[in-house]
Amino acid sequence: MMLYDYSVKNAKGEDVSLNAYAGKVVVILNTATGCGFTPHYEPLQAMYEKYHDQGLEILDIPCNQFGNQAPGTDEEIHQFCSLKYHTSFPQMKKSEVNGDNQLPLYRFLKEEQPFKGFPTGCPGSDFMDDMLRKADPEYDKKPNIMWNFTKFIADRKGNIVARFEPTAPMEQVEACVVSLLKGDDLTKRDALEVMETRRSSRKYTDQRVPKDVIEKIVRAGTYAATGMGRQAPIMIVVENETLRDRLSAMNAAVMGATMDPFYGAKQVIVVLADRNVATYVYDGSLVMGNLMNAAEALGVSSCWIHRAKEVFDSEEGKQILKDLGIEGDYEGIGNLIIGYDDGGKRPAAPRKSNYVYWAE
Repeated sequence: MMLYDYSVKNAKGEDVSLNAYAGKVVVILNTATGCGFTPHYEPLQAMYEKYHDQGLEILDIPCNQFGNQAPGTDEEIHQFCSLKYHTSFPQMKKSEVNGDNQLPLYRFLKEEQPFKGFPTGCPGSDFMDDMLRKADPEYDKKPNIMWNFTKFIADRKGNIVARFEPTAPMEQVEACVVSLLKGDDLTKRDALEVMETRRSSRKYTDQRVPKDVIEKIVRAGTYAATGMGRQAPIMIVVENETLRDRLSAMNAAVMGATMDPFYGAKQVIVVLADRNVATYVYDGSLVMGNLMNAAEALGVSSCWIHRAKEVFDSEEGKQILKDLGIEGDYEGIGNLIIGYDDGGKRPAAPRKSNYVYWAE
């Protein structure tokens, strides 16, 4: 079964085949008019107006299963959303998304993208976890929808590629949508655009990059060219705040600076390479390039921070690798900080006129 095999009922009770949305990027979410996340309707509508002509569709499925926060009739819910938030994307019949009476569509969505936890570092995530864990200590082991405004995103081929919990910032949802609209079937021209528009960011918001997005970025890193295909580099995805701060302090010490060398970014991808491979520096540099361009394509900002060599040549750096279970003679190539830009990108300098010489 795939997305286009399912149907839902609209507010009038009429069947709507999802095959009608083939070729579009589709956001599917369960909503409630009396929820603390109800203001998500505003950025959702803004996103719909901005990208609908480019192939975005949003399917709103009201649900009363979470705190009884959608008690109204389908007509009352529609009036509330259209009058208060001026929504114009399709709103379906109020339905259940968990349990014996759940929509078959939702059983499929949860199989494709089960619950993986609330995003760390986002406002409301700790509160949601505490509330749900009090009711069920093992709630996070289930694939269920946990609350209102859980968002699933399907690409143009109907693949369910992402799930965003309600505490995930809408900026991340939009970044995912944009990447699918522009880069899901990346053409050569699109790839060149990514490389031409990528700029380093030196100021970041507190928002964390979702794990599934980081997985796509590091996957691109694993496909970087390496000398003789020996794959000398390795990557360490630093999500742990204590280790992140420790590495920041170590980099600052090398610089002789008091500032945060990671510019407030909460996550870091450290690239190292095996010194026993002759091309290790070049291989690691190619990995860094792939990581930066992949991040840009996915709406994530980044910056290559040097001094990884000095950090991991130190006894403390070697101990960190040992503690992580990494054995071998590795040299630090770079720290790639990743996150969401907060006005930290500088305009591109004009390209030098003598950048390219032709030998014809």
